[in-house]
Amino acid sequence: MNPEHLLTDEQMIDFIINGYILIKPDFREGLNEEVCRQFDANGLPGVDFENDPYFEKIFDKAPSLHEVFDHPLVEGAFTSLLGAKRQNFGWYCHALGPNTGGAYWHQDDLNIRHHQVRRLTVMYYPQDVTPDMGPTYAIPGTHFFDTPSDQMGTIGNHRRQIALTVPAGTLAITHYDLWHSASRNSSDKMRYMVKLYTYRLEEPSTLTWNHDAATGDNLARNRFTHENPVLAPGSEEYKLRYLRWHAWQHLKGDSSEAGQVAVPGQSQTRDIAKIQGYIGDPRS
Repeated sequence: MNPEHLLTDEQMIDFIINGYILIKPDFREGLNEEVCRQFDANGLPGVDFENDPYFEKIFDKAPSLHEVFDHPLVEGAFTSLLGAKRQNFGWYCHALGPNTGGAYWHQDDLNIRHHQVRRLTVMYYPQDVTPDMGPTYAIPGTHFFDTPSDQMGTIGNHRRQIALTVPAGTLAITHYDLWHSASRNSSDKMRYMVKLYTYRLEEPSTLTWNHDAATGDNLARNRFTHENPVLAPGSEEYKLRYLRWHAWQHLKGDSSEAGQVAVPGQSQTRDIAKIQGYIGDPRS
């Protein structure tokens, strides 16, 4: 793979801190509109768990999706985050018609969470998504939280929530455990979003992105120490710093410093187990 198509240190750090990145490949002119027209004409695939458990018949309805997900920048992002070997385990098209939609905060699947980057949820938007079209909402940084779904369902607006109001051709590549929600489409337009679930098949053993050995670790350590997108309280911040660094080291295939974390006001890192209030991470 051409290294130019891989993610940078900045993008990888963004992903670890926020739980998502946005990419917008240089698709050929008219491709996004073509995908929308194909769904308009052919509809959505039916549910057939026996013969099509991963819903791959979505490509019968919109063949141009092959071109979207085969794009070198898309493949480069997947390789950077999951390595060279991965498995897709679900394709879906969320078609949100006028005056429909609305949901609540949730994490997909069962509450078996991984702070390491093991699974991705990828959302492709073939049309512009404006605020009235039912954009997907997410809360940056919540991919490290293992929260019972019944508790999440009681939370309304969050002061750090973001709406994915994005131009056509944007892909949101998210950590599988990121909190997210649909919203109501109050426009008179159809809003399509194609979702892919995919996971790594091998544990990291080597770098799979454009890593700068001279600056990457220092940049990561600094940003992991100082950024707090979800406004976690102090005791939770220490845990998040540990989890971020551990995820970074895991992606590098090196866990030798996984227990080290920067502490405000100190020039050296400390063993996370020696910081008062840390209770350990059961999800390793």
